[in-house]
Amino acid sequence: MVKIGMLTILFSWLTISSTISITVHRDGCIYNRRRSAVNCRGENWSSVPFSFLQNKSFRTLDLGFNNIRLLNNTQDFLQVQSRDLIDAILLDNNQIEDLPLRLFDGLTNLQVLDLSYNRIKHISNNFCHITSLSNLILDGNPIESISKNAFVCMKNLKYLSLANCNITRFSFDTLESLNAKEINLSGNNIENVNDVRSSSIKL
Repeated sequence: MVKIGMLTILFSWLTISSTISITVHRDGCIYNRRRSAVNCRGENWSSVPFSFLQNKSFRTLDLGFNNIRLLNNTQDFLQVQSRDLIDAILLDNNQIEDLPLRLFDGLTNLQVLDLSYNRIKHISNNFCHITSLSNLILDGNPIESISKNAFVCMKNLKYLSLANCNITRFSFDTLESLNAKEINLSGNNIENVNDVRSSSIKL
Protein backbone atom coordinates (compact mmCIF):
# COMPACT_ATOMS: atom_id res chain seq x y z
CA MET A 1 0.00 0.00 0.00
CA VAL A 2 2.81 2.36 0.91
CA LYS A 3 4.67 1.56 -2.32
CA ILE A 4 1.57 2.13 -4.41
CA GLY A 5 0.93 5.40 -2.62
CA MET A 6 4.47 6.59 -3.20
CA LEU A 7 4.31 5.62 -6.88
CA THR A 8 1.05 7.51 -7.23
CA ILE A 9 2.57 10.61 -5.65
CA LEU A 10 5.68 10.31 -7.83
CA PHE A 11 3.60 9.88 -10.99
CA SER A 12 1.45 12.88 -10.05
CA TRP A 13 4.54 15.01 -9.43
CA LEU A 14 6.07 14.00 -12.77
CA THR A 15 2.80 14.79 -14.54
CA ILE A 16 2.60 18.23 -12.92
CA SER A 17 6.27 18.93 -13.71
CA SER A 18 5.77 17.89 -17.32
CA THR A 19 2.70 20.10 -17.63
CA ILE A 20 4.34 23.14 -16.09
CA SER A 21 7.58 22.51 -18.05
CA ILE A 22 9.87 24.25 -15.58
CA THR A 23 13.61 23.72 -15.21
CA VAL A 24 15.50 25.22 -12.28
CA HIS A 25 19.21 26.03 -12.55
CA ARG A 26 21.32 25.13 -9.52
CA ASP A 27 21.95 28.83 -8.89
CA GLY A 28 18.34 29.91 -9.14
CA CYS A 29 17.47 30.57 -12.80
CA ILE A 30 14.05 29.27 -13.78
CA TYR A 31 13.27 28.15 -17.32
CA ASN A 32 9.56 28.06 -18.10
CA ARG A 33 9.08 26.32 -21.43
CA ARG A 34 5.36 27.06 -21.61
CA ARG A 35 5.90 30.81 -21.19
CA SER A 36 9.05 30.69 -23.30
CA ALA A 37 10.93 32.60 -20.62
CA VAL A 38 14.07 32.41 -18.51
CA ASN A 39 13.88 34.17 -15.15
CA CYS A 40 17.18 34.81 -13.34
CA ARG A 41 15.90 37.87 -11.50
CA GLY A 42 17.41 38.72 -8.13
CA GLU A 43 19.79 35.75 -7.97
CA ASN A 44 23.02 37.70 -7.35
CA TRP A 45 24.54 36.83 -10.71
CA SER A 46 27.75 38.70 -11.56
CA SER A 47 27.65 37.66 -15.22
CA VAL A 48 25.12 36.38 -17.73
CA PRO A 49 24.71 32.57 -17.27
CA PHE A 50 25.26 31.68 -20.93
CA SER A 51 26.02 28.02 -20.15
CA PHE A 52 22.44 27.65 -18.85
CA LEU A 53 20.94 29.57 -21.79
CA GLN A 54 22.71 27.90 -24.69
CA ASN A 55 20.32 25.02 -25.36
CA LYS A 56 17.08 26.62 -24.12
CA SER A 57 14.31 27.88 -26.39
CA PHE A 58 12.92 31.15 -25.03
CA ARG A 59 11.71 34.62 -25.98
CA THR A 60 12.10 36.54 -22.72
CA LEU A 61 15.27 36.74 -20.63
CA ASP A 62 14.97 38.44 -17.24
CA LEU A 63 18.29 39.23 -15.54
CA GLY A 64 17.10 42.18 -13.49
CA PHE A 65 18.24 42.92 -9.93
CA ASN A 66 21.58 41.12 -10.10
CA ASN A 67 25.18 42.32 -9.79
CA ILE A 68 26.17 42.12 -13.44
CA ARG A 69 28.89 44.68 -14.12
CA LEU A 70 30.67 43.63 -17.31
CA LEU A 71 29.20 42.58 -20.62
CA ASN A 72 32.47 42.22 -22.43
CA ASN A 73 32.12 39.21 -24.73
CA THR A 74 30.35 40.15 -27.94
CA GLN A 75 30.23 36.52 -29.07
CA ASP A 76 28.24 35.11 -26.15
CA PHE A 77 24.75 35.68 -27.52
CA LEU A 78 25.81 34.02 -30.78
CA GLN A 79 26.18 30.78 -28.79
CA VAL A 80 22.53 30.80 -27.70
CA GLN A 81 20.57 28.48 -29.98
CA SER A 82 17.31 30.43 -29.74
CA ARG A 83 18.91 33.84 -30.30
CA ASP A 84 16.66 34.55 -33.29
CA LEU A 85 13.57 34.00 -31.07
CA ILE A 86 14.53 36.33 -28.21
CA ASP A 87 12.34 39.44 -28.24
CA ALA A 88 12.86 40.85 -24.73
CA ILE A 89 15.92 41.19 -22.48
CA LEU A 90 15.62 42.77 -19.04
CA LEU A 91 18.92 43.86 -17.48
CA ASP A 92 17.53 46.51 -15.15
CA ASN A 93 18.99 47.20 -11.71
CA ASN A 94 22.48 45.83 -12.27
CA GLN A 95 25.94 47.46 -12.19
CA ILE A 96 26.55 47.74 -15.95
CA GLU A 97 28.84 50.62 -16.95
CA ASP A 98 29.81 49.93 -20.56
CA LEU A 99 28.10 48.33 -23.53
CA PRO A 100 30.26 46.71 -26.23
CA LEU A 101 29.26 47.97 -29.66
CA ARG A 102 28.04 44.62 -30.97
CA LEU A 103 27.01 42.94 -27.73
CA PHE A 104 23.59 41.87 -28.99
CA ASP A 105 24.73 40.52 -32.36
CA GLY A 106 22.53 37.73 -33.67
CA LEU A 107 19.40 38.86 -31.80
CA THR A 108 17.47 39.65 -34.97
CA ASN A 109 14.07 39.65 -33.24
CA LEU A 110 14.95 41.70 -30.14
CA GLN A 111 12.22 44.29 -29.56
CA VAL A 112 12.46 45.23 -25.88
CA LEU A 113 15.70 46.07 -24.08
CA ASP A 114 15.57 47.31 -20.49
CA LEU A 115 18.86 48.67 -19.14
CA SER A 116 17.33 50.95 -16.54
CA TYR A 117 19.05 51.71 -13.24
CA ASN A 118 22.57 50.70 -14.14
CA ARG A 119 25.73 52.86 -14.26
CA ILE A 120 25.83 53.74 -17.94
CA LYS A 121 27.35 57.20 -18.50
CA HIS A 122 27.94 57.41 -22.24
CA ILE A 123 25.71 56.42 -25.13
CA SER A 124 27.15 56.32 -28.63
CA ASN A 125 25.85 54.11 -31.41
CA ASN A 126 25.81 51.02 -29.17
CA PHE A 127 22.37 49.96 -30.35
CA CYS A 128 22.67 50.55 -34.10
CA HIS A 129 22.98 46.89 -35.00
CA ILE A 130 19.73 45.99 -33.18
CA THR A 131 17.53 47.06 -36.07
CA SER A 132 14.44 45.26 -34.73
CA LEU A 133 14.42 47.16 -31.41
CA SER A 134 11.15 48.99 -30.70
CA ASN A 135 11.43 49.72 -26.95
CA LEU A 136 14.63 50.97 -25.32
CA ILE A 137 14.55 51.79 -21.61
CA LEU A 138 17.53 53.57 -20.05
CA ASP A 139 15.88 55.17 -17.01
CA GLY A 140 17.93 55.92 -13.92
CA ASN A 141 21.39 55.81 -15.50
CA PRO A 142 23.85 58.65 -14.65
CA ILE A 143 24.13 59.66 -18.31
CA GLU A 144 26.77 62.31 -19.04
CA SER A 145 26.80 62.28 -22.83
CA ILE A 146 24.70 61.07 -25.74
CA SER A 147 26.19 60.98 -29.21
CA LYS A 148 24.30 62.97 -31.83
CA ASN A 149 24.08 59.80 -33.94
CA ALA A 150 23.15 57.52 -31.06
CA PHE A 151 19.64 56.73 -32.29
CA VAL A 152 19.80 57.69 -35.97
CA CYS A 153 20.01 54.11 -37.19
CA MET A 154 17.14 52.82 -35.03
CA LYS A 155 14.37 53.02 -37.60
CA ASN A 156 11.96 50.73 -35.73
CA LEU A 157 12.28 52.39 -32.32
CA LYS A 158 8.81 53.36 -31.04
CA TYR A 159 9.49 54.06 -27.37
CA LEU A 160 12.63 55.58 -25.87
CA SER A 161 12.84 56.26 -22.15
CA LEU A 162 15.59 58.33 -20.54
CA ALA A 163 13.72 59.29 -17.37
CA ASN A 164 15.61 60.21 -14.19
CA CYS A 165 19.04 60.23 -15.83
CA ASN A 166 20.30 63.55 -14.40
CA ILE A 167 20.33 65.04 -17.90
CA THR A 168 20.66 68.84 -17.88
CA ARG A 169 21.21 69.53 -21.57
CA PHE A 170 19.93 67.55 -24.50
CA SER A 171 20.45 67.88 -28.24
CA PHE A 172 16.98 67.36 -29.63
CA ASP A 173 18.52 67.05 -33.08
CA THR A 174 19.45 63.58 -31.88
CA LEU A 175 15.78 62.61 -32.06
CA GLU A 176 14.86 64.17 -35.39
CA SER A 177 15.22 61.02 -37.45
CA LEU A 178 13.41 58.80 -34.97
CA ASN A 179 10.00 57.30 -35.67
CA ALA A 180 9.35 57.00 -31.94
CA LYS A 181 5.78 57.65 -30.86
CA GLU A 182 6.90 58.46 -27.32
CA ILE A 183 10.16 59.73 -25.84
CA ASN A 184 10.25 59.92 -22.06
CA LEU A 185 12.63 62.51 -20.59
CA SER A 186 10.74 63.07 -17.36
CA GLY A 187 12.59 63.46 -14.07
CA ASN A 188 15.49 65.36 -15.65
CA ASN A 189 16.40 69.01 -15.22
CA ILE A 190 16.84 69.89 -18.87
CA GLU A 191 17.75 73.55 -19.34
CA ASN A 192 17.04 73.87 -23.06
CA VAL A 193 13.41 72.67 -22.93
CA ASN A 194 12.41 75.40 -25.40
CA ASP A 195 14.17 73.41 -28.11
CA VAL A 196 11.51 70.71 -27.90
CA ARG A 197 9.49 70.63 -31.09
CA SER A 198 7.72 67.31 -30.79
CA SER A 199 4.54 66.42 -28.91
CA SER A 200 5.84 62.86 -28.57
CA ILE A 201 8.44 64.02 -26.03
CA LYS A 202 7.40 63.74 -22.40
CA LEU A 203 9.26 66.04 -20.01
